Amino acid sequence: MIELDGYEASLKRVLGADFGGWGTAEVDDALTTLRWRREPGTGTVMSDSGDVGSVECVEDNRVLALRIVVLDDCGDRVRADSGGWHRLVECTAHVLGTDPQVIGGCGFGAGPFAWWRNPTMSDTNTVSVQVREDRFEFAVWSTEYFENQWSQYVEWGDGPYDPDWVPSWLQLGPDPAGHLDDLYLPGSRVVTNWPDFESALADMLVALIRDLRIMDAKAFVLLKPTKRPARLARIDIGSGEVFRAERIVRRGMDLGAMAALGWSNRDTDRIPNWLWSEFGTDADGVRTAVTQVCSTLRDEGVRLPQDGLDDDGDALTYSAGVQPDRERNFARIELYGAHLLPNRQ
Repeated sequence: MIELDGYEASLKRVLGADFGGWGTAEVDDALTTLRWRREPGTGTVMSDSGDVGSVECVEDNRVLALRIVVLDDCGDRVRADSGGWHRLVECTAHVLGTDPQVIGGCGFGAGPFAWWRNPTMSDTNTVSVQVREDRFEFAVWSTEYFENQWSQYVEWGDGPYDPDWVPSWLQLGPDPAGHLDDLYLPGSRVVTNWPDFESALADMLVALIRDLRIMDAKAFVLLKPTKRPARLARIDIGSGEVFRAERIVRRGMDLGAMAALGWSNRDTDRIPNWLWSEFGTDADGVRTAVTQVCSTLRDEGVRLPQDGLDDDGDALTYSAGVQPDRERNFARIELYGAHLLPNRQ
């Protein structure tokens, strides 16, 4: 179990340190005041009792982020789970006096994160609780510098640091105090065709399902044509081992053709209002679900807006949302890497 007293003490110590302009020398001086040190030639941060975390450096002698590991009662790194996630987020929110403004997840073996951006209005740093390699850590970085570097990496794919910063999904929370003013988010990659969209959407959903388990959260993705919205398909995802895709039954729909595509009736005794299919939450199950949903829409004449639609074209739109806990409503999220051009009709 997470040793929250130790976590809170470490967080407060780091927040009280002066990292200056986040140059490597300035960060090393700050680590010295914390009675930590960076191992020569590596990014590992050590204390007298062992490994504390890591410093992520970039090529211009700047530090991108200071990562600190989260330990349990026995001094071991804590494996990520939903109970630990909620305790860490609540504890961090208590220390900083506000809820996180940005919640999301990253691919490439990383996991969900919660950001407190400039938690006090005189602050210029961001605090993050995050999962990396199935373990909890918290991180601190210079808000402006990190967001600039992060956006360049995501948009151009040629950064000097680990690719696990690349987002798979993002959710911006309520921000009455203006913590998100001047937030610099990277642009999302625009897909080129249906196979590209299916591949990108599946990748995003694989990462999202992994994150939902840690967060004990739910999500949905709604794919809907602009001209015939009743031909929608909805994907509902929880924290279990299966998830469901559904679509509305319309008058005159060929249920036999739908069954051939993989759709089932809820009630076999009468025409149902919905058709559905269940899939496993592993990568193969996700790709099967995405293929079935997209093939159905494509066969019904739905096209991507980037196809250059004529007046008769029916453009695909999609939206997605995450319910982070049972006490909140679904909030819209951005799925990175699967962006559609705006419908220009």
